[in-house]
Amino acid sequence: MGNKRVVLAGSVLVIFSFLSNEIAQAYERPPVRPIPAEIESSRYNLSVSKIKSASQEAEKLAYLNTSSVFGVSRTKGIITRYYLNSQNNLSSKRVGEVSLKNISPNSQILRIENSKFNKGFLYTAITTKPDAKKCSYLILVKQNYTKTGSMGPASRIFQSDCDRSGNDTWGGGIAFSEKLLYFSIGENRISYKTAKPFTDFYSKTQLKKMNTYFGKVISINLSNNNEIKKISVGHRNPTGLYFDSASSTLFASEFGPEGGDEINIISKGNDYGYPDTSFGRIYDELNPGVKTQYPLSYEKYTKFAIPLIAYVPSINPVQLFKLSKDSKFVDWRGNLFVGCLSGKILRIVLNEKKTGVTVILSEELEIGARVRDLTEISNSSLLASTDDGELVLLSIQK
Repeated sequence: MGNKRVVLAGSVLVIFSFLSNEIAQAYERPPVRPIPAEIESSRYNLSVSKIKSASQEAEKLAYLNTSSVFGVSRTKGIITRYYLNSQNNLSSKRVGEVSLKNISPNSQILRIENSKFNKGFLYTAITTKPDAKKCSYLILVKQNYTKTGSMGPASRIFQSDCDRSGNDTWGGGIAFSEKLLYFSIGENRISYKTAKPFTDFYSKTQLKKMNTYFGKVISINLSNNNEIKKISVGHRNPTGLYFDSASSTLFASEFGPEGGDEINIISKGNDYGYPDTSFGRIYDELNPGVKTQYPLSYEKYTKFAIPLIAYVPSINPVQLFKLSKDSKFVDWRGNLFVGCLSGKILRIVLNEKKTGVTVILSEELEIGARVRDLTEISNSSLLASTDDGELVLLSIQK
């Protein structure tokens, strides 16, 4: 048996075995390693409440304060403010819209976020449909809001390169440090084997170059004329970002190809491997039944940053965040939570030391619906939005 890399798949430990520096076709399950008793026993009886969202469609959510969040409908741009009272009942009020018609017809919202460092503004990531030049773009807009919740006009602060591929791996994660906005852009331009003309795509070499935004995580200095710097490369579809101000750590959730979804810690200058390597398999549109491993392994090519966790099969991760230190989910404080289109929420327990971050446990909380977004609405509840236009409130059962 060659070198081994331990990753997590759901809540079961899996070993990927590397034979001749390639991922083996079969996975071997190792003995379950001991989980600390205080973590093994940290379970709650959850109360799950579902209500229809005010816009009647899946919404993107942004934490506002301990009792309210913003919700923005994906295709209509309607902005709703949701309030949670002491009895864990949600009420809503429409407060404005992201004016999508002024950006592009049939646009779609990927993410919204509100910065605790730059209060009074809402930031929205939007994908556009092709224009007269057959170009699509990923756009980031900013708009102010008042204490009463009313919204101002949206102004554009970032626009990606032109995309003519018709792919849908845009990324669109947003996170904030005290001085910077972090933004993730998917590759959206790469293909190994496809029936489409290859001229519509970047090659692997072109994608890694710094003269394009595709496949990158960038920073935007909002106080310095929106100065943009490229942080990392090698990303496929990084849909979620979270900046932990306590440790100055930037976490990212990322869709792999067929399998190989990742949770990464983003560091300046790192190459995260795609499209050279992945724990997933290559999409082959010409031979859809063929499951081909990626040609390079992380173990052989050490220039690539290895994921904190990789999931096979896919979990389809969207947004992620750490539970607050004053949460009433006492045993879950500081845990990483990830919403997934596979119909679940992941709770990830981390061991964070100066020497690095490792994973102790990854477990699934079943929701039974595709989770589009996830946030903490109070110190006692989580709020998820789903594909069927519902909001799901998770609280400790009394």
